Amino acid sequence: MLRLFSIMLMLAGVCILFFPHAQKYFYAHEEQQLVEEFLELEQVFTSVVEDHSEEGDYSDEDLRIEESEGDADDGESESLAAQAANAEPPDPIVEPNQAGDKQPGGPIALIQIDKINLTLPILPAATEANLRVGAGHLSSTAEIGAAGNAGIAAHRSHTYGRQFNRLDEIGRGDIVKVTTKTGEQVYEVFDLNVVVPEDTSVLTPFGDDAVITLITCEPMINPTHRLIVHAKRIS
Repeated sequence: MLRLFSIMLMLAGVCILFFPHAQKYFYAHEEQQLVEEFLELEQVFTSVVEDHSEEGDYSDEDLRIEESEGDADDGESESLAAQAANAEPPDPIVEPNQAGDKQPGGPIALIQIDKINLTLPILPAATEANLRVGAGHLSSTAEIGAAGNAGIAAHRSHTYGRQFNRLDEIGRGDIVKVTTKTGEQVYEVFDLNVVVPEDTSVLTPFGDDAVITLITCEPMINPTHRLIVHAKRIS
């Protein structure tokens, strides 16, 4: 009996030891699934535009139908993200009054920063569930690519290269690419700041420019501030 109890204790210890690694793998796998999901939807979107352009019979209604079909498998992603929301404590960059919300839908865009080898899905709100598997577009800010200031928040993962882990390596003049369902947008970084969490002035529009503001925690361990990267659309 004592031997069985000892074995059970050892197994419990092994599980505790490997759980964080399994959890990181789960989130990374879900993140990659969302990237692939967006790329598949983008291909459907592009093919519909091309087909109807050739026929001269393109309409928004056709796109809505195709997008609905492309999102048919979102339920699985929502379920996984909702499960993940219960696995970690909340992060302070979560949008107010939305903590714990279920993932509202699939990715709306992809963000790519070649300098730090980053490709990350952007989801339609910075909820707890969404930030575990990608970046979140702050719902109270401008539409991505439109005139105004679009806030995009993501975790500062402890895993090297994942999420906004390497965002502090970005500098002025670096290029950020955002791909939406209508095509690729190119942004150039023009300002970086470290601010207190309560400083919402970083989301103030810059005239008529289309700007994205990348937001993550600073420092990675026991964060007290926010790392802010401003980039202006150049094409």
